[in-house]
Amino acid sequence: MHFLLAHVGLILMATAVLNLKENMMTWHLEINDAIVAAADEVGMNTGTPLTEAILPPAVDVGNDTVALVGNTFRQGDRDAGPNGDIRSAQTNMVRMGIEGVGEVDGVYGRNTMNGVQDAQEMFGLPRTGVLDQATQDAFNNLTDDQIAFFTSESEAMAPAVETPVTVEATPVESSSRLGTKGFTPITLTEKAQQKLFDLGFVEVGTADGAAGANTRSAALRYQGLSDLTATGRLDVDTLGSLTSATADINTVMQRQIAHHEGQKNYPYKDSVGLWTIGIGHLIGNGTDADLANSGYSEYSRANPMPESVVKELFQEDLEEHKEIAEGYDFYDDMSEEGKRAIIDLTFNMGDFYNKRRSDGTYMWSSLRTQLDNGNWDAAADNLASSTYGTQVGQRAVTVTDLLRQAGD
Repeated sequence: MHFLLAHVGLILMATAVLNLKENMMTWHLEINDAIVAAADEVGMNTGTPLTEAILPPAVDVGNDTVALVGNTFRQGDRDAGPNGDIRSAQTNMVRMGIEGVGEVDGVYGRNTMNGVQDAQEMFGLPRTGVLDQATQDAFNNLTDDQIAFFTSESEAMAPAVETPVTVEATPVESSSRLGTKGFTPITLTEKAQQKLFDLGFVEVGTADGAAGANTRSAALRYQGLSDLTATGRLDVDTLGSLTSATADINTVMQRQIAHHEGQKNYPYKDSVGLWTIGIGHLIGNGTDADLANSGYSEYSRANPMPESVVKELFQEDLEEHKEIAEGYDFYDDMSEEGKRAIIDLTFNMGDFYNKRRSDGTYMWSSLRTQLDNGNWDAAADNLASSTYGTQVGQRAVTVTDLLRQAGD
């Protein structure tokens, strides 16, 4: 009997324990559901069940802001007071022209996260959507010039002080793209590419919004001339600098032709077999006899022409061919883009407009007529389909594109 009673007692105790455990699980789930519902109501639910993870306590970081981890903020976080870091980031995103951020309210919702991602691309930072310290530092260091670049539709060029001549940098593979909600990635990058092209960094190519090797090459050369860190990226410092960058036509042509010609500080034969040295300096008429009689034959890879002499020759050549271009009657009727095309042509081909064949006829008779009549598109098509267009490749593409803009 005693054994039976003891057995029954054990069964009753086990049943009681099971009922208690079931009740505790029910109470826990009800409490959890209530907390999650409250979090949903205020927009703070991160989607992680409390049964899977216990969130760390909020930490006062001394600026009216509650952060979960150090000074980093994610979707679902919010400022504890009116002067928090989330609110500051939202304000800066509005200043930068990033649309869709919503109200500056210190709440890190989905719109704020999307805006932070766009800002990070503009800063050249990883697109995480997390407001980490690096992103906050980038926001806090924004300058008025950088803000102007992000929000302006265009920037006018004005004359500037002469800039020293340098040769283009070596292209670097791959790059990132930039963008905002207000200015799409393509639009913002296109603006930077067009400004680089306008400043004479023609290796950037067509302003197409794809920041690849050509854009990196142009950015590297610009950064080198502008005392910026040479990264090849269209980072926030480079974009801000481009906003106020200007150049006169002489400086623009130095950069443009230096890229087209390249630089070798010893004699070499150009694309048509004529002896040349420095930055496209033709040695006499380019013959072997001209080289032998010029004194330039003393220079070689092992004994290059001094850089100062190369630059002096280049400046003299540029002034000479610019003067030839300015003598054409149609020159003053052209936009700056058109003038750049004509100066480039004269540097490459000499006084092409007045060149004659052995029978006395003009070599470029149809081109002369097109230029005289201001028919810029036809003149560009003529050049593109000529032997010139075949021989000089990408240079012809740049020159003809400039010529098509001669009436703008």
